[in-house]
Amino acid sequence: MKRKGPRELGRKAASPAQLPAVGTVATADELAELLNLSARRVRQLVELGMPRIAPGRYDVRKCARWYVAFLTRAIAARPEPQSPEHAGEVLGLLRAKRALRELTLGEQRGTVAQLDSVALGWEHAVEVLRARLLSAPSRLSTAFVDVADPEEARALLAAEVLGALAEAGRIARARS
Repeated sequence: MKRKGPRELGRKAASPAQLPAVGTVATADELAELLNLSARRVRQLVELGMPRIAPGRYDVRKCARWYVAFLTRAIAARPEPQSPEHAGEVLGLLRAKRALRELTLGEQRGTVAQLDSVALGWEHAVEVLRARLLSAPSRLSTAFVDVADPEEARALLAAEVLGALAEAGRIARARS
């Protein structure tokens, strides 16, 4: 039985501009679109060993690499290399390799970032924000002694919060 392509199934293959960034976490539907599969096939591949972060959550880069290796093994195991099914497997392998190359190229160009490094940057930024906000009462207590105007008190608090947020944002951007 000949495998139907995306057009016969009523789907379009993902264009390079639609591909997710390296380190992106995707749903089964998003990963299926990237790999030109159905979401059901993605779940079947998980049963065959495709890595996942959590149920329904997939690291695009790891899954693309795994899928390329899976298709390579499948092609190598085919007894009839000239069959139409073989051509479909080769085409699938080429598409998967292209998607992986585009993810790698995006990383090299600096247009995408590793999920781990972005997460670490934000974790540090949140720690700094928490520390600044928790220390605000002791820093501002002397400033409020002479404040009688509620508007002035609000402005002092707003300036402290905005300063803490700005510092956390600088840290997150610097580490991403």
